[in-house]
Amino acid sequence: MSEDKGVSVLSGLAVRISEAARVRRRALRLRGSLGQRLAKGAPAECVAAIVADCPQSVVAFDVFDTLVKRSVAPEHVKILAADRLARRLGLSQVDGLELYGMRQAIEAELCRQNLDDEGEAEFRFADLAARLHALLVDREPVLAPLPVDGFHEQMLAIEVTVEHDVLTPIAAMRRALAAARDAGKRIVLLSDFYLSRPALEALLAPLGLLDGIESLQVSCDHMASKRSGRLYDLVLEELGLAPCDMLMIGDNPFADGQTARERGIETLLLDCTDQRNFYRSPAASVTSARHWESAVGLALSSSPLGPERNFRPLAPVLLLFIERLHRELCAGGHTHVAFLACEGQPLRYMFELYQDELGLKGDDRITSHYLIASRRSTYIASLAPLDEEDFADLLLLYRCISVHDFLQSLGFHAEVAGEIAREAGLALDKVMDIAAPGGAIERLRGSPAFRKAYEQRRIDQRTLLRDYVNGLGIPLKTHPLVLVDVGWKGSIQDFLSRALSPPLGTMGCYLGLMSIGQSLKGKKGLVFDNTGANSHFLPLYNENRSLFEIVLSADHASALAYGPSADGAARPLLDEDRPEQEWIRKQVLPIRDDVLEVFAELLALRRRHVVRERHWERLSARAFARLVHAPWRPPGRWLAQACHGENFGVFRTTRFRESATLPTLDERLRFLTALATRPRRTIGRLLWPAEVIHRHLGRLPAFAYGVYRRIQVGL
Repeated sequence: MSEDKGVSVLSGLAVRISEAARVRRRALRLRGSLGQRLAKGAPAECVAAIVADCPQSVVAFDVFDTLVKRSVAPEHVKILAADRLARRLGLSQVDGLELYGMRQAIEAELCRQNLDDEGEAEFRFADLAARLHALLVDREPVLAPLPVDGFHEQMLAIEVTVEHDVLTPIAAMRRALAAARDAGKRIVLLSDFYLSRPALEALLAPLGLLDGIESLQVSCDHMASKRSGRLYDLVLEELGLAPCDMLMIGDNPFADGQTARERGIETLLLDCTDQRNFYRSPAASVTSARHWESAVGLALSSSPLGPERNFRPLAPVLLLFIERLHRELCAGGHTHVAFLACEGQPLRYMFELYQDELGLKGDDRITSHYLIASRRSTYIASLAPLDEEDFADLLLLYRCISVHDFLQSLGFHAEVAGEIAREAGLALDKVMDIAAPGGAIERLRGSPAFRKAYEQRRIDQRTLLRDYVNGLGIPLKTHPLVLVDVGWKGSIQDFLSRALSPPLGTMGCYLGLMSIGQSLKGKKGLVFDNTGANSHFLPLYNENRSLFEIVLSADHASALAYGPSADGAARPLLDEDRPEQEWIRKQVLPIRDDVLEVFAELLALRRRHVVRERHWERLSARAFARLVHAPWRPPGRWLAQACHGENFGVFRTTRFRESATLPTLDERLRFLTALATRPRRTIGRLLWPAEVIHRHLGRLPAFAYGVYRRIQVGL
């Protein structure tokens, strides 16, 4: 070793020795005067030295704010737990904050009762759970099948999980525990707490704070607290100690100080001024709107994909949908749910993340399935024999189409469609009213080739579809077929219902549901619909519903039909030749994955913040508005060039902006005239109104339109 390096090492050693001596001198000064210790409290970094030199053979430590501290205000742990419990159970009448209020009232009543009966203002967690269950069971039908023991088990698991999430060991006090062990002291942990000893052990063990502990006593287990002094009496008797044999270390001047000294136990109070000040600050609150809105805004503000492909503002409304979906399934007692392709693939991923976040396992977890289906793949299987079929579902949306598109909607390949059209004497590509008297459908009914091909395909596809769905593992004899999709009319649900005829029917849960005259039986729009149930923000989401369909893409193509696999099982046949598939893989899937990533970040934020649903709903609507009301911003420019494939009724790939060239002056004037004279009709026919207004009239009118729409829904 060189001389310079030797000097450097010796200098560093001298500094550490000097610092250790300083801490020891400070600790000895603090030990010298009990009055001084009580007045100021000991800094945590001095406790290890005090413990090592104390004459007592037993050192007792308080737990909370002595060995561990919380990242939120102590009472707010209960708010977080109540919020998670309400979401986990799928409560529909009571939210987390109301549940916390009910809990507070029960705790106060239990403490009053136990003070009268047992002389302690304490309560047992099991008693709290039993009373809360009795209070809730009449208001929440979802709790009817859940016995009080099961409710207590779930409530306790959540309480422990939330406490674990917010607890951090205090490093200096961990060193004090080690010093006590090294000095051969017997170590006792004492806590005035409403969770029993096993729960407290579950919290402390992962933090490494139970090593060498001789005894851990909790007030609720004995109805004896430090506050009354009775817990000290119990520990002294249990360990066979005289009061002078024990040193009590804690942060509470009364429970850890005065009542212990009254029994002859020497005490060492900690200086926890900074932690107490933190608990009183807004930063320790879990309900502060300023803090959670700031945290959400930060998560949505930037994407690793760059500003042009930052569609993270979609994530809040997707979380709102998944949360309402879980609640809806719980309310119905459903244990199986099938997510429909293609949007169902990322939606199912989010649903599983949500269940993971709530800690749902085993029988408490809803089993999800992925059902690869499309309108095209399920329509022919849903149809009746040709003489009984009127094709009403197809004609409701697509009456003026070509024979080619009609036959493709029935699943016929182009070659077969051409042969059928030739035999029936029909032009394949001419757009017409196919249901007109003497029109295409009537002429196809008279075609022997069509009649034969139709009936064979209808029966084959119905058989294969039934085999495929039965292979998913959904117990359809005892459980309805519950479907989840982004929306909008529930056509696939109608087709599956007729093709499968499930004994207990079908139910559809959609992000958005739009009624245009189709059957609405068993269908719900959980975020928006036009039937009145969730219609407040409908004008906003209706601005560009296709945005959901584009971003929520699957990593596979749409289903064409069903066929046998190599092992004989039925499987979906995919339309891999669609021209937009490569664009989806390169452009859209990275955006989708980024939205899924921020969805997980928002779930993590919900561990730390409690947000009422109406507030989250407004935040979600504002975030969506930023995407659709500002087409001049980078995400809007990207979206204007996005393509969307249609493969039922009509077969084409569309873009919001079909031409890269700007509208001519004549086109602008015609649009302005139409907007001024027939505003509602003109806007209603546009796929993305703000973008069309921006392209024809400029940024200022588009901005004004967005402001008007937001005012319309109260944003």
